[in-house]
Amino acid sequence: MSNYSRISSLVFATFIAFFALHASAGATHVNSVIEKGRCGHEGIGKIQYLRNSDQSNSYEVTVKTIEERRGEKMESTKTHDIEAGGNKYLGCTFSEVMPLISFERTIVSESTK
Repeated sequence: MSNYSRISSLVFATFIAFFALHASAGATHVNSVIEKGRCGHEGIGKIQYLRNSDQSNSYEVTVKTIEERRGEKMESTKTHDIEAGGNKYLGCTFSEVMPLISFERTIVSESTK
């Protein structure tokens, strides 16, 4: 009976963790990372901006950047202040030097100011 209780507890905990992750993955943000224009080596990159679609409120937005250089990834976060309805330049998705360095940016959190 003891093994049955352990297995049941493990299965229950797994379901709880799955549904918690699923619910947080569906979170939407007022702010977004958009791509507009070309940049980088031979124009292969895209210019990324932080866009606030809320015309009434400014935000403090934390953006996670994953930088990949020669197959190695480094992760960093930076917090930006963005005005109501504003755009803020974040950078290019690729560097302009060889070997190419790529940048992937995603919003981690946001809060009104």
